[in-house]
Amino acid sequence: MAFTFERVSPASVGVKEGAIQAFLDAAAAESIDLHSVMLLRYGKVCFEKWWAPHSPDEFHDMWSFSKSLTSTAIGFAVEEGSLALTDRLVDLFPDEVPATVSDNLAKATIRDLLTMSCGHETEPRDYDGDWICNFLSHEFKYAPGSMFQYNTMGTNMLCAALRRRTGQNLTAYLQPRLLDPLGIQTRMRMTTPDGTEYGGAGYQLRTEDMARFIQFVANKGMWQGRQLLNAAWFDIATAKQIETKNPVYDATGHDWLCGYCFQYWRCQPEGVFRADGMYGQFGIVMPKQDAILIITEHTERTQLVLDLVWQHILPGLEA
Repeated sequence: MAFTFERVSPASVGVKEGAIQAFLDAAAAESIDLHSVMLLRYGKVCFEKWWAPHSPDEFHDMWSFSKSLTSTAIGFAVEEGSLALTDRLVDLFPDEVPATVSDNLAKATIRDLLTMSCGHETEPRDYDGDWICNFLSHEFKYAPGSMFQYNTMGTNMLCAALRRRTGQNLTAYLQPRLLDPLGIQTRMRMTTPDGTEYGGAGYQLRTEDMARFIQFVANKGMWQGRQLLNAAWFDIATAKQIETKNPVYDATGHDWLCGYCFQYWRCQPEGVFRADGMYGQFGIVMPKQDAILIITEHTERTQLVLDLVWQHILPGLEA
């Protein structure tokens, strides 16, 4: 029988009366274009809503929420020995390195891609032609691991590394390990010029599939009694790995200055972290409250939306 989340009332899982509605009213008052909201507590759906023309069956653009799926694929590859966090880019792509390899480029690793600290001062945006060569030729100004700079092409480099070591693109690799066991359906809408799937921003997911993935992350790799990926990976992958407040990163709000993990963001409330896609595609994990919140929307005011979550929903989750 196919898995479905249990549906319960908010009150039955300790959500204070009016907390969710207060969030929705505040978002409406600010003209936030919500597409869907789903709140789970103790692994049970206690609230879900879609705003027309959006529906439960819609495959929604995930943008950089995709990065957290890519991070999970790397976790599987590390567990299986196909990749190591210490693998150097120059060893993974020896045919793509520039004629002169700088000391910083020589040191850059898979871990540095995961933490967006490979050493670039600016995010590479040359997506045409030999994009891997272009990425490796982009100046590695800083010592790897020392300076955060948002880097979508760096995430795509993780997909390229996975493809080189396993012979599989991101979705094919995740299918038997994650997508099929969780019953997640995906669509990939972009690839790089060489056919590498665009794990930095290319996925489309349904709201409930977002919830399945984020609940899996909140459960530290456990799903229906099976440990699909070791819990130790999530202890590392969702912990703060690098500061994001620095001279080169142009933050969009306070919740982008709380530190970066392995393709997840830390948040202002203690212990909270999130998967995060452009225009507000959020998968928020609140471990102390044993709750996750899924939001799809289209807004430039993403910090405001998070502020409303911290103001209304988080305090509404009773112990």
